[in-house]
Amino acid sequence: MKIKRISKKIKILLAALMCIATLFSFSGCNNGQRLYIGFFANLTHAPALVSAMNKDMENAFGADTKIGRFVFNAGPALMEALRSGKLDVGYIGPVPAINGYLSTNGAIKIIAGVTAAGCMLVTAKNSNISDIASLDGKTVAIPQFNNTQDILLRQILAENGLSPTSLGGTVEIIQQDNASIEMLLNDNSIDAALLPEPWGSRLVENGVALVLLDSNDILDGNYTVAVIVARTDYINKNRDILVELLKEHINIINNFDEDELNKVNATIEQITGVGLEKEILLESYGRINLDYDINEQSLQMFADTCYALGITDTKIDISNVIDSSILEDALLNVED
Repeated sequence: MKIKRISKKIKILLAALMCIATLFSFSGCNNGQRLYIGFFANLTHAPALVSAMNKDMENAFGADTKIGRFVFNAGPALMEALRSGKLDVGYIGPVPAINGYLSTNGAIKIIAGVTAAGCMLVTAKNSNISDIASLDGKTVAIPQFNNTQDILLRQILAENGLSPTSLGGTVEIIQQDNASIEMLLNDNSIDAALLPEPWGSRLVENGVALVLLDSNDILDGNYTVAVIVARTDYINKNRDILVELLKEHINIINNFDEDELNKVNATIEQITGVGLEKEILLESYGRINLDYDINEQSLQMFADTCYALGITDTKIDISNVIDSSILEDALLNVED
């Protein structure tokens, strides 16, 4: 089974930076050349989990390069580790990536795409919400303010003539961790929620929620949910390592299938203690598009929306945030 993608076809584990020694231990000697990678134990970061399992980077460089893999729970902590030089590369959402670029005066760049789509707008079973206009006067939950789902929700509301109560509108947006949203929907404390996978599929498959907008109904599925970023000083000094990393990244995406997905699920369960039932796993990943290309249109939308909402105080041209040359070099040398 080939998992779909655009262009080439679960909970707190760590509060701060730390290595999962039993899964993602260090390799190589400390000779000054290193690659420290941060990512989440999420389906949207599947290529990073596959890379950690396969250890192709370790095999490619051997003892000449010290490779460390670190699991994070949220974007701010990962971005702080990048800013402080504790990480070299990170898998992260588009909004933290843009904020990281701004907060470091360009010292962090986006070098590749990872995943797109994979968000769902669901409603409580008894809410009688039939369209976006029906959200007028309702309460909608998102996992975190100023994250990907929050920006997407505000974009959807604006396109339908609605706005949040915080801006004088009629839709109350609240933030709740993904695991708590099921209870809130069940007791009618909220009317709807915009969630990342696998949480949306889990709620629908368990009969807790109904789909209002599926992943491809939101901006036609043309929205980035994860990218790879790197420190510019690391790019300048270790370009060959990053080219090798992106070659592996491309090969993982090009050859991703159900067997790889099952391995990812097993690894997530090993890290977090929570895996997905097979039916929910397939439903969830069917809504996520693996894509190593950098979607400038989507990223510019996030940047413009963040500026319009006052999340960022600088209007930026997203092309300045991107260094696509490493991906281009990797594509020239990737295995068929």
